[in-house]
Amino acid sequence: MKNVKLFFLTIAIFVATINLTSCLNVVRDIKINSDGSGKETLTVEFGSDFMGMLVALASIGDSTNEQGIIDSLYNDELFIQDTKEKYSNMPGVTLLDIFSTTNPDSSKTMKVIYSFDDVSVIGSSFKMESKNLPESNTTITYEEKEDKIYFKYFYESKEDEVTVESDSADVSYKESFAQFFEGDKLIYNLEFDYDIISSNANNTDGRKLTWEINLSDIYTMEDPLVLEAVLQK
Repeated sequence: MKNVKLFFLTIAIFVATINLTSCLNVVRDIKINSDGSGKETLTVEFGSDFMGMLVALASIGDSTNEQGIIDSLYNDELFIQDTKEKYSNMPGVTLLDIFSTTNPDSSKTMKVIYSFDDVSVIGSSFKMESKNLPESNTTITYEEKEDKIYFKYFYESKEDEVTVESDSADVSYKESFAQFFEGDKLIYNLEFDYDIISSNANNTDGRKLTWEINLSDIYTMEDPLVLEAVLQK
C-alpha cells in the first residue's frame, strides 16, 4: 500500500505543479430486465489533456522513450485485446462488442458493450475500466418485496486503515485529483422493465433514471455514493 500511496502522491504533485484540468467523462447506459439480467454500453471519453498527463507521468525518469509510450497508449488494438481478456474471465458476463478510437484532437473514445446474467456484476465490470478512480467497494442489490422491486447501487471508497486519519499525503493527492477532474462527469442511465415509484435520481424519463455525478466529488466525498430506486412490479 505504501508504494501505491507514493505513486498517487507523485501524480498529485505533478497535477498540482502544472495545474492541469482533465477531460474524462464516463457514461453508463444500463438496461435491467425484470429478472435482474441486462445489458450495458459503457462509454469513456479520454480528453487530450488526460492522455497528455499519462504520457508525461509514464515518461518521468525515462524521457527518451516518450514516443514509445505514446504509441503504446494510443494503440487501440492493445486496449481491445486487454479488455477482451478481462471480460472473458468474468463470470456472468458476455462481451458483445468493443470500440476504441483515437480522435483527431488526440483524445480517445472507448466503448464496451456486454450483457450480464445478474445486475450485481455491474460493479465489478466497471472496476476494470476505472483505474483512475479511488479503490472502492461496490454492492448492487435488486430485491423483490411483495409487489415492489428495490434497487440499490452502493459505492464506498476503500481507505487505507493505517493512514486514513493521519496521512497528509493521502489528502493531498485526493485534493489534487479532485481539482484535475473538476467539471468531468460520471453519468448513470438506468432503464427498468417496471414503472418507477420513487428514486434519488437527478432525472426521470418514463422507466429510465439518470444520475449525474461530478468525478471530482468521488475523490473528496466522505459518505458513500448511493443510487436508489423503488419500482412497481
